[in-house]
Amino acid sequence: MSRSRVRVLAAAALALSAAAPAWAINKCTAADGKVTYQEAQCPGVSKATDEVKTWGAGSRPGERWEFIRQQDEMTGTVACFAGSPYTYVMASRNAVAARVLVTFGKGARAVTVRTIDVGGDLFHNDLSGMGIKVDANEFLPITRSINQHAVGFSSVAQDQLIDQLNGARSIKLRLRFWPYDTLRDSDALSTDGMKQSLAAAQACAARL
Repeated sequence: MSRSRVRVLAAAALALSAAAPAWAINKCTAADGKVTYQEAQCPGVSKATDEVKTWGAGSRPGERWEFIRQQDEMTGTVACFAGSPYTYVMASRNAVAARVLVTFGKGARAVTVRTIDVGGDLFHNDLSGMGIKVDANEFLPITRSINQHAVGFSSVAQDQLIDQLNGARSIKLRLRFWPYDTLRDSDALSTDGMKQSLAAAQACAARL
């Protein structure tokens, strides 16, 4: 994936607004028991069809992952996201809210870690030692500073990360916040709704 494509997706993630509507996808169970998630109706040969609720950006992220579809009012460009709930990481005496945002576009995808874009909760300029660990997989370092509220991963690392997230049971972040030098570990992020939200975001991007 090109650097320019990564920058476009990162910019889309940063432009995420609270105006996106809620969406739903279909959970399709085939006769052999295989389960898939898609926006379109399940094929007639499917054994079962269930509508899976996902959450739009208008609701505050709680204990579940959410699927977000955003359309730019000026350009009409559509971006598709899967966002984790916020986890709270101690920075000195303050708890900082951070979340993982997975962005899907035409033939490209990106992963960022974000804080809330208000107040003084800023990522440190020193990214060394910061990263994410999914289950028993290797620790993946954060290597890109997007702005003071958003950091990201290399193209190789984010591809690994998205593959790992699809079946994850445990996700933890290690972060550092300005002006403190100490690395802080998050509690485990909830994975409730994660698989459905990732599938919905991928299906959304496939229709662009």
